Amino acid sequence: MRKARFIEHQIFAVLKSVKDVCREVGISEACDIKNMKDLENVNRRLKPMFADLSLECRH
Repeated sequence: MRKARFIEHQIFAVLKSVKDVCREVGISEACDIKNMKDLENVNRRLKPMFADLSLECRH
């Protein structure tokens, strides 16, 4: 079984800080989660493009 990268109290601390930042900025946590998913999708599309361009530059 794979070992967890973070222990439970570290995860809770990060989630609490995200909640606090969202409150300070004035956005909902759901909006923040949606934005994160959108950024992950963009990153997923850009990675292969970057890899192709990197290979082209080597030749």
